[in-house]
Amino acid sequence: MIDNDFSTLELIATQPLNFNAKEVLKSQASQYEDVPLNEIFDLLESAVETYNAIAPTLCHRLRESAEQEIEFFYSLTQKRLDSLIDQPKLIYQMTTR
Repeated sequence: MIDNDFSTLELIATQPLNFNAKEVLKSQASQYEDVPLNEIFDLLESAVETYNAIAPTLCHRLRESAEQEIEFFYSLTQKRLDSLIDQPKLIYQMTTR
């Protein structure tokens, strides 16, 4: 028989997390350097869609962690787009010297 008392799960969910999500994601940023932009965008899209579907059911800390993951993939996407925008400028500067 399944125990329907969720008090243990609620207690676990309220315990502090032993890691900093921002630091973990920051340490993994180098793994995404050679990943194509469309794949990074797909990861961002997946994180946002999942978050939108389950955010109301998450405790505050898990919601913050998910939001940090979204911010991480957004910043990777933005950096990659910025580098694509800057690339023609650099080529132009090199050819006009």
